[in-house]
Amino acid sequence: EVDAYRAQGARVSEITKLAFDNGGSKEQMASLFHLSVIYARDLHNCTHIFIEVNPRHRRFYEHMLGFKRLGELKSNPRVNAPAYLLVVDLAFVTEQIEKMGGKGLAMSNTERSFYPLFYSPREERGIINRLKNIQ
Repeated sequence: EVDAYRAQGARVSEITKLAFDNGGSKEQMASLFHLSVIYARDLHNCTHIFIEVNPRHRRFYEHMLGFKRLGELKSNPRVNAPAYLLVVDLAFVTEQIEKMGGKGLAMSNTERSFYPLFYSPREERGIINRLKNIQ
């Protein structure tokens, strides 16, 4: 499934081993995911992010972050559990950040989106500039 995207010119990134214990907040998860987006999109020029998720988490990624399911339920041998492969286009993510980033928890509840918990576009630009200056 990933190779089909590559064949169309996509530059792909995969988030692996992403896990939070019950102590992680929504804001922490949004920060971690947003930093993953910045790393893939702005430092490595990726166009899509792929992630394998347990079936019980699939709807969250689809509804709250805009991921799309690729294929049917499969077994993930790394963790010996069922998983769906999901993909999100980073152009879509960028649009959502521009529209909702930094708006906070109240908007994330009314919009049913995780993007209001992401950094604001201004904060994002600052992070990108600092990371590019490190390299």
